Amino acid sequence: MAITKKQLKNKTKKVDSGTERYFIEKGFGENTINVYLGIIKRFKNCDISELIEVLRKTKIRGTQTVVISAMKHFYMMKNMSKEIEVLNNFKKNPNEEKSYTIYHHDKILRLTDFEKETDKEKREWKALFRFLYTSGLRVGELNNIEILTNKTIRIFGKGKKYRVCFYSKKSYDACKNIIGKYTGKTIRLKCKEILGQDYTPHNLRRSYATYLLKNGANPKMVQKTMGHADIKTTYRYFHNTIEELEEEYNKFFKG
Repeated sequence: MAITKKQLKNKTKKVDSGTERYFIEKGFGENTINVYLGIIKRFKNCDISELIEVLRKTKIRGTQTVVISAMKHFYMMKNMSKEIEVLNNFKKNPNEEKSYTIYHHDKILRLTDFEKETDKEKREWKALFRFLYTSGLRVGELNNIEILTNKTIRIFGKGKKYRVCFYSKKSYDACKNIIGKYTGKTIRLKCKEILGQDYTPHNLRRSYATYLLKNGANPKMVQKTMGHADIKTTYRYFHNTIEELEEEYNKFFKG
């Protein structure tokens, strides 16, 4: 029998602090933790068959993947091996090609031109977004920065791993007073307020990778600075518009 939204709501209880602590210790970012906690809060008291029913009705593969990942972590914490096995055997929907919003490099530099900004608060925020763009950092990594040199920083990032990134010292110096003072949610809202409604910190990160790859950067270098475990993840950020692909094709085949 199908589970109704009302039944699902009645099954939902507050997620204990131990669950949040588990994800923090695993090195997950703030946004990922919030998403996972929301999923666990919704499904923690559901039978595995009810969860599978919801997954089957979910059309988007990416959503299925996130739900499965969150619940597998929850089941691992509770030593629920049978439930984990069921999720491992669940057949997700076919992959869909993802479409990301990528911002033009020159436009980002213009919008984040903090040096010409006269308002102190806006100057700091613009410098922060310039810093995020030129380093490729995740918002959740802002609190885990160690300055190494005038060109390099060390990050304690996703998966509890350290990596070395390059950065703009000018932009860092102009925004360092606000780093660590705001939540990820506030930073994302400020990004829309300062740069425009279509802008998000994570798309700045994607634009950073895309700009480097399109301009001949070594994919392994981009992988390392982005903190990707798999090079395939890095190549997802190599975006081309139809017009760009046609232009490239016409270099080889004319007429």
